[in-house]
Amino acid sequence: MGRLFETLKQAASVRSNVVEGSTVREDCVVDWSLREAEEVPFIEVGDGKKIEGSPQVMAVKHPAVSPPHLVAVKNFAPAPTAAVRLTEPKPLAVSFEVWPGVASGTALAPEIIAFHQPSHPISQQYDILFRKILESVAPGATQALLVCGARPHVGASTVILNLGVVGVERGKRRLVLVDGQRTRPSLADRLGLTASAGLYDALAGNVGLEQAVVKTAVAGLHLLPARSTAETVPPPAKEALAWLLGWLKPRFDLVLVDAPAWEETPDAALFASLCDGVFLVVPREEPVAVHKPLTQIIARQGGRLRGLIHTHLEM
Repeated sequence: MGRLFETLKQAASVRSNVVEGSTVREDCVVDWSLREAEEVPFIEVGDGKKIEGSPQVMAVKHPAVSPPHLVAVKNFAPAPTAAVRLTEPKPLAVSFEVWPGVASGTALAPEIIAFHQPSHPISQQYDILFRKILESVAPGATQALLVCGARPHVGASTVILNLGVVGVERGKRRLVLVDGQRTRPSLADRLGLTASAGLYDALAGNVGLEQAVVKTAVAGLHLLPARSTAETVPPPAKEALAWLLGWLKPRFDLVLVDAPAWEETPDAALFASLCDGVFLVVPREEPVAVHKPLTQIIARQGGRLRGLIHTHLEM
C-alpha cells in the first residue's frame, strides 16, 4: 500500500484555551498550524509492515481530555430556586338565581283551536287572517304588531294566541308573543306556563329579557309574559318600551303584542305609537261606524291602524 498522509497541522503546536464560564481549561488542543518549509508529519501503514511514525508525530504528546458532557454537568447545573406564593387562598362567594321555564307541560287552553284542531274551519279562518295581516304590513324587516280590543272581553287574547300558533306553522319559526296586560295577564296560564318573571320585571330592571322570554309547547313560539313580582305595576315608560321592542325585533321573525283594551288604560295607546301596525278587535255584530271615532283617536296618538278583526262566539 502506498503511504497514508494525514495532515496534522504541526510545526509549533499552538494551543488555544477554552473558556467555560470563568474557568480557563488547558487540557484540550484546539488548533495546530504548520510552519513553512517543514516536512508534513505522517504515519506509514501497510501489509506486513510495522507501523512507523515520523519523528514529528512520535514526539507529540496529546493531553487527556475530559468528556464534554461531564464538564457541562459540572459547570451548568441549575441552581435551586425557592417556591414563591403568589396569592393567598380566599373563600369563593356564590349565589343562585331561579331560571324561568315551562312548568306544566303542554296544557294549552282549549280555545287555542289552531293547536288542538289544525284542520277545523275556525283554524282555517285564523290561517287566512294571518296571511292578510302579513299582506297589510311592509315586507322585509321584523314587524312588531299590536292586537288589542276596542273594549274588554271581545276575545283579543284568544285571537293573538291562535295567530301565534298559525304563524310558526306558516314559516315564522321564531315568533314571540308579548303580554302587555298589567292588570289582567293571561297568556302564560293559557299556554300552560308558570312564569317567575316577565315584561314588567324586565322594565323595572329586576331581570334580563333573555331570562324573561320563555319557550312554549309550540315549537318556535315564544312568550314574554307580563308577570311582575311587584304588587302594583306602574305604567311603562315610552323609552323603556321602545328599548324592549328594539331588543326583540332582531331576535325574532315576528312580534305580536297583546295590550289592554283601548278604553281600559293608556297602555294600548303607548304600545300603538311604537308598533309597526295596530289591529283592533271588535265584535262582529257591531256596526263599523260605532268604532270610527276610536280609529281616528288611534291615528292621532301615533298608531298605524292596519285593520279590524271581527270576532264572534260560536254557539
